[in-house]
Amino acid sequence: MFRTPDIDKSVLFYETVFGMQVDSIDDHPSDNYKLVFMLEKNSGIKLEITYNYGVDIQEESGRAFGHVGFYVDNAIEMCDKSMLMGYHARYHRHKSSVGNSYIIGVIMSPEGLEIAVVEKLS
Repeated sequence: MFRTPDIDKSVLFYETVFGMQVDSIDDHPSDNYKLVFMLEKNSGIKLEITYNYGVDIQEESGRAFGHVGFYVDNAIEMCDKSMLMGYHARYHRHKSSVGNSYIIGVIMSPEGLEIAVVEKLS
């Protein structure tokens, strides 16, 4: 779960970059919050995005999660695709402790959260 100041931008980001779809919405305006659950169909992974009505999360340090990570088939392609859509992204090659090489990327969400994309080892 993480909090967002703009639920629509967040939903659009996860739909367009990661191919997720809205699975369910749990809206409680009288309690000042809305939950949107995003689903990645292939893996079954769900991501909860929380919007708090009337709260500026920029002023509440530590109330949003640091990063989310996904395994992907091609991290460079995912980062390049994201940059073409106007999102900031970067990637680099890593070596594991057993000598395997892999690519890891980071894509910034609209809230400024780092979304890690780690290329699956073959």
